[in-house]
Amino acid sequence: MIPYFFIFSIPIIASLFPQVSSKKVFLLGWVSYLILVFIFLALRNNVGGDWTNYVYILNNRIENFNFLKFEYRSEYLFELLLWLIKKLNLNIYYFFSFSSLIFLIALSIICLKQNNPWLGLVISFPLLINILSIGYTRQSIAFSFLIFGIYSLFNKKNFLFFIFIIVGSLFHKSLIFFLILPIFTIDSLQKKFIFLSIILSIFLIFYSLTYTEINRLVFIFLGDGIYFESKGAFLRLLFHSIICLLFLFFSSKLKLPKKELIVWRFFALISILLFPLVFKYSSFADRLIYYFYPLQIIFFTRYYLIFKNDLKFLSILLTIIIYVTLYIFWIYNATHFNSWFPYNNILFL
Repeated sequence: MIPYFFIFSIPIIASLFPQVSSKKVFLLGWVSYLILVFIFLALRNNVGGDWTNYVYILNNRIENFNFLKFEYRSEYLFELLLWLIKKLNLNIYYFFSFSSLIFLIALSIICLKQNNPWLGLVISFPLLINILSIGYTRQSIAFSFLIFGIYSLFNKKNFLFFIFIIVGSLFHKSLIFFLILPIFTIDSLQKKFIFLSIILSIFLIFYSLTYTEINRLVFIFLGDGIYFESKGAFLRLLFHSIICLLFLFFSSKLKLPKKELIVWRFFALISILLFPLVFKYSSFADRLIYYFYPLQIIFFTRYYLIFKNDLKFLSILLTIIIYVTLYIFWIYNATHFNSWFPYNNILFL
């Protein structure tokens, strides 16, 4: 457990003293820490829920991939990436290096936009770094492209938003639903209609190419074919839903730009709507909710603004206590504990 707590402890300590260092010292510390986390994620050996699955796919299933034939049996760009790695006689660590790099860039984008970036990393560690990046690597890539897309949308780069979401969906199909986001951020009714037409066209093309696979996934996650459940989903979604309710109630005090406020309120509402699904469709709700976890970063790095008195340090301390408690609770209750512990890295072999 020591490697995990060591990685976790650095942003905890740094978040308590956000104003101590100069910009140059902060940048050096930030980049150094990201390099450390990159090594921690990319070079892990047999660690994570899907690690052995990716090795098996690379060694046994990817040989027959035809990059000229678009088959959405799995995810096209995921299989293309593994196919390239296979053809170049590389190993699985190149795939994890790619996914880790993309993920850490995305995480940096959202954290560096906050007043206390280190606190953003504290919030990110238990659920995003520890579970999503290590446990659901393909989805972490899609998550990364979602962050790229959202901040493109904030910067009025709508075309780039579509590109990022489509590329991300070729790593994990579930991301395609986020194409609807511009509908809520565009003021012009004419542009709304244009974007809605584009989105519907993409959905129709998407379904026509993938209807067999989509029907299979619906059967497994939402139909009679459900054969597994996510045991930690209830508590994760309950905690997240509480944060979403607090965000909706206090969002006007968090000093967010209008477009960002619209998007994060949308995230909060969808998250709350997902919560009832956990009782019957726990895996479906649990996998989708990871896309909405950035809202926790937004709320907990800003909620000190709610109070009239200067409670910034106390709010940081409380946030650290909450997320350390969440992480310890996960350790003692994780269903797949043996997939994470003990931690191994090829540098230690």
